[in-house]
Amino acid sequence: MTIKKSDLIDSYAQSIGVEAAKELISKKINAAALADKERYTGEEIVRICGELVNEGGLIRIVAQTYLVQLERKRSEEQTLLLDNIETQIWYLTDIETYGAVNKARADFLGLEKSNLEGRNIYDIQGREEAEVCIAGNREVFENKKQVHTEDWVKNGRGKTRLLAITRTPKLDEKGEVEYVICAAEGITERKKAEEEEKQHRKRMDLLSKTAMRFVEFSPDEDIYRFIGEQLKELTGDSIVAINSIDKDSSILVTRAVLGLGKFSESIIKLLGKHPEGMSYNGSTEDLYYLSDGRLHDYGKSLYDVFLKTIPKPACDAVEKNCKVGKKYTIGFTKERELFGTAVIFLPKGAELGDKMIIEAFIKQAAIALQRKSAEEALREAEEQFRTIVETAPSFLMIIDAERNNTYVSPNCEELTGYTEEELLGSGRWWVHEDDTPKAKELFERTFQDGVGSRDFEYKAVKKNGGLWYASSSWEPLKDGEGKFRGIVFQTIDVTERKKAEDQIKASLKEKEVLLREIHHRVRNNLQIMSSLLTMQVRATNNKDTIDQLTESRNRINAMTLIHNQLYESKDMSEINMKDFVEKLLRLMFQNYQVQETKINTIVHVADCPLPISLAVPTGLIVNELLTNAFKYAFVNRKSGKIEVVLRTSEKGVVSLTVSDDGVGLPEGFDINTTKTLGLRVVKILAESQLQGNLDVVSDIGAAFTVEFEMEKE
Repeated sequence: MTIKKSDLIDSYAQSIGVEAAKELISKKINAAALADKERYTGEEIVRICGELVNEGGLIRIVAQTYLVQLERKRSEEQTLLLDNIETQIWYLTDIETYGAVNKARADFLGLEKSNLEGRNIYDIQGREEAEVCIAGNREVFENKKQVHTEDWVKNGRGKTRLLAITRTPKLDEKGEVEYVICAAEGITERKKAEEEEKQHRKRMDLLSKTAMRFVEFSPDEDIYRFIGEQLKELTGDSIVAINSIDKDSSILVTRAVLGLGKFSESIIKLLGKHPEGMSYNGSTEDLYYLSDGRLHDYGKSLYDVFLKTIPKPACDAVEKNCKVGKKYTIGFTKERELFGTAVIFLPKGAELGDKMIIEAFIKQAAIALQRKSAEEALREAEEQFRTIVETAPSFLMIIDAERNNTYVSPNCEELTGYTEEELLGSGRWWVHEDDTPKAKELFERTFQDGVGSRDFEYKAVKKNGGLWYASSSWEPLKDGEGKFRGIVFQTIDVTERKKAEDQIKASLKEKEVLLREIHHRVRNNLQIMSSLLTMQVRATNNKDTIDQLTESRNRINAMTLIHNQLYESKDMSEINMKDFVEKLLRLMFQNYQVQETKINTIVHVADCPLPISLAVPTGLIVNELLTNAFKYAFVNRKSGKIEVVLRTSEKGVVSLTVSDDGVGLPEGFDINTTKTLGLRVVKILAESQLQGNLDVVSDIGAAFTVEFEMEKE
């Protein structure tokens, strides 16, 4: 409030005159130590009027009136000011009674200002809240000092809000509390933001710590329980279940359950067992659904969460007893590969906190589980490798590019006589001096050109000087860029095998000598029989007898030819049929006088040896068919052709054809009813001994074809 000097002079001019008023007021301005100016503030007017009050009479009345007006104006301005600020202001006349309040306080409580002033706190607020408020009031009235508190107070709309209240005592001249001025600021949102920020920092700190913890995690520690504990920390008042997954069978196993608390016993009773260790099959759809690594609000029942593997009544009872509200599921996944799942059960009415932080933690855990899976696979592979290496008859050694032994398997001492310590870091050599040049040549080729060697057999020398035979193979070791880093060397003791091979070779040599002797004696005996038959032929003049004896001798000569070939062959287990047929034809020309007929022979015999079990009957068939052709095919003919064809198909079927272009077979000839001994022998040998088929064709001359399988020996 301000006032002009002229207005002040006019007020007093009515009683003492204008000039006198001017003089008086100037005097009082000087007395109040004020400068003479056109307009004065409220404080300056109070000082001037304070001087004028002492004059008495009308002047005093005017001064007092000015002071009252000034005080009222100031009060109105203060009220206007207080009613237009957001801070709640009120004062207390005692610990339970309101004095004046500003509009903000009245609005907060949902009342008019007039309905608050002078009323008891118990009449306005609930008893519990009133007692909290009065306790703060009592403290400031008794201690006579300013008090700061943060109290939860219910507003006029029934919502509880947090207020920061400052209570300041106004003391009288005796030092007693005259009244207490209270100011309150609403800090609900600020506190909420501060708490959220605090929780966010706490979660970020947790993420940072768990990231380091995952790096240092020991294989012996229970990673699933650790993940569950950290997730429980992030999700507050919840129940958390952590599941592993078998990638091959898609079976989920609950590894850790946290947050059961007082519900633990009832859940075990309802489920019939502790939830940890329970397993259930995950469907392809469910697992794919979780492989995105995102939190999913699982709106289904607990029965569905456990994939219907637990009876529904038990699931419903657990859900009811534990007052389960929202359920969230998420997969521990990296690049869509699932390493496990987590399920979060919130109490009814609760909401999940910072989902981004939770998802970030789950990604950390997924990386840790992936590493754990890789480490377990590596440990398993190393264990298998170690088992194989330690139990294998061979021993392994790794030699670096500087030709030092950097790894030696434990069984090295058994073979070489040298311990691991003696071989590691050295370039010890156990190759006998006889084989050293060749071994060094192969080794040098590997170190220079990166070419490995396989099954290099050599004499070796043990540490104690004992001899043994070894077989070694080695391959170059290269890094990711293909650079030579050394070799992997494997050695096996073949001493016993060499002894066995030598024994087998000696035994085979002995058997070969015996077989040759047997074939030699059989051949000699057959030649004796042939000579005896020749003598009988010469001793008779009967043509039929001579023919029969000659044919018998020719059959014996054919078998003699086979045994002679076996005796002269390097391999006595099979006969080269091409050589046999050519030699047999030469014998035929000697035994049968066909000088008057020019016979052309054609031989198409594949260079395919037959085992002796097939060669003998095949040779006899060829002998009989050639004999039949030489005797009957070219009677009264000046020329003729005999063809022998023997082939083997890819399926192992042997086909033999003996044909001629002679006079052919008699009309109505039937191989099944023929009385000719030679052809009957052919039929018996082809069908009974060779288990084959015989086919006879007599269009132009005669053709006999026999087919049989090689396997039937």
